[in-house]
Amino acid sequence: MLKDFESLKRQLTELAGVINTFKSEAVQIKIIDLLFQNDPILFSQKSHEAELLPDGKRSRQVEKRNQKNGKKVRETKKSNRSRPGPSTILNRLLEQGFFKKKKTLGDIIDYCSSKMAYKYKPNELSGSLARFARNKLDREKNADRQYEYIQK
Repeated sequence: MLKDFESLKRQLTELAGVINTFKSEAVQIKIIDLLFQNDPILFSQKSHEAELLPDGKRSRQVEKRNQKNGKKVRETKKSNRSRPGPSTILNRLLEQGFFKKKKTLGDIIDYCSSKMAYKYKPNELSGSLARFARNKLDREKNADRQYEYIQK
């Protein structure tokens, strides 16, 4: 096992107070690595476990480094988008004439959910609606103090 384990244990105990003053765990580990990098017993071979994420996958930095070195890298799946983004869906609704009558954000979400089978949260559509209100839609507050959007 390790030579002079008790001595190493005593040294680490003395250093613990100083090392723990650093808030970043990465900095703490780097300091320990620097302290023991010349010890051939502790660091005889580079540990590849540090390059693994908790779920056992390699980090993106390691994969990029392997690509540069010409090593075989596992393929990642491209995800198929199951629904269009907010701007795309709002453009579709504009083309279909959905905004010929005043519509609230809730009306838009309900329509997308029931007629188009796309589920959106209010925060996903609100940013795009605000941008559309600058040039493609008009908006006014109704009696309930909600914005209603209508085509220009």
